[in-house]
Amino acid sequence: MKTKLTSFLSTALIFLSITASMTFASESFYDKNLVRGFISIGGEYKHMSSSHMDYVNSLLFEGSGGIVTGLDDSLTILNFDSQLDNYGYFNSSVVGLNFNIGAEYKQLMSWFNINFIPTQVSKRPSSTGDFGNELGDARWFSYGADWMFGWKIFQEQSFINVIPSVGLGMSLLNIHFASEYTYVKEGSQVTVSDDGLLVKNEDLITIKDRFYSNFSSAVHAELEVRFNFDPISVGLYGGYRYIRYGSLDLQADEGDDNSKWILGKPDVNGDSWFIGARATWTFLSKRQKELKIKL
Repeated sequence: MKTKLTSFLSTALIFLSITASMTFASESFYDKNLVRGFISIGGEYKHMSSSHMDYVNSLLFEGSGGIVTGLDDSLTILNFDSQLDNYGYFNSSVVGLNFNIGAEYKQLMSWFNINFIPTQVSKRPSSTGDFGNELGDARWFSYGADWMFGWKIFQEQSFINVIPSVGLGMSLLNIHFASEYTYVKEGSQVTVSDDGLLVKNEDLITIKDRFYSNFSSAVHAELEVRFNFDPISVGLYGGYRYIRYGSLDLQADEGDDNSKWILGKPDVNGDSWFIGARATWTFLSKRQKELKIKL
């Protein structure tokens, strides 16, 4: 995850630097007094790919459940908590939120799109598991940010406008396990006994009571039909978000980058399509403010 994040931030920094340089170099090609800032907020119905939700459900309910029931100097006895089977699986449809902040020059628009899926909860079936382990709600949420570019098909002040847009960004999936379960490192030697599974102590990792995150880059595309009541406008939009999640790395020791346990499969399809509505407030340009003062 650190490598992906570093690579993404480096690419974004280079992109921002080049764009800023082009902007300052090209001020003679546009009138900055006509630039208008805007903010918007919206809500959307979002449907995620089946593989996206299979990935989340697998991490939370199918790949976990190990509880330490015995321990000595070298070996651990591991059993599995059947209460995990009583949690409700998450479905593919959610309600999402988004917030946009940016600027427009005539028909050209550029903005930052911040999107968010609120915490989804699968309630705990009981307060404790089979072995007295404390159970909590299984949870997940995600958020992302994109740098978007769009174009108003019709004139800037048209009452009805159509705005196609596309952008690059990032997405962060966050999951919270139902209990502090223990995982066996892939490829480790496991012995089946009457008491449970026997595993070497160094081949185990116990997750903590916190969220674990999985980072991915994203491509976001949408089409908005906007009704203009300047300075307020209302829009209906729909689109598609392309995401490929990698495997989830559980780090045993934060000071040791090589001590990791990997959950899930790489290159998971995390795509989603969405439809929604948003309200936008567009600020006056510098020239409009000057004219307003004169009036």
